[in-house]
Amino acid sequence: MEEDKELCRLSMKLGSALNKYGFVNDYWITLENMSENYDFILEDIDPGAFTGWSDDKITEKASEMLRVTGELFEKMLEDCERDLLDAVVGIAALGEEKAKLVWEDAVSWEELVDMDAEEIYLRLTGGEEEMEGGEDEEE
Repeated sequence: MEEDKELCRLSMKLGSALNKYGFVNDYWITLENMSENYDFILEDIDPGAFTGWSDDKITEKASEMLRVTGELFEKMLEDCERDLLDAVVGIAALGEEKAKLVWEDAVSWEELVDMDAEEIYLRLTGGEEEMEGGEDEEE
């Protein structure tokens, strides 16, 4: 009975970690795209920003804030990765049979050993296309 409660708790922890990781990753990708796009437009609206000769404090501040916000979301994403991997480790500690109840055949036990947080997220949510789309936009 206690094992069932622990399995349920860890399953909920995994679901929460997956949701959090997905949202923060989406926001981080959006911020990175905004920052990149802003850099492109900045060449036109304030060419001096790249040479250090800009007099436009607003464009400089906007660029700095985008960079800082992107860094903060990257740190949040790292925290989400730790939470997700912590949930995975907790589930794995229950043993293969119990863990399979949580994984629902989304990932094999052998594959899980070599996966990072993003791969786990993609496999368990079926979000390969969505995440790849975000990555393509970054390139």
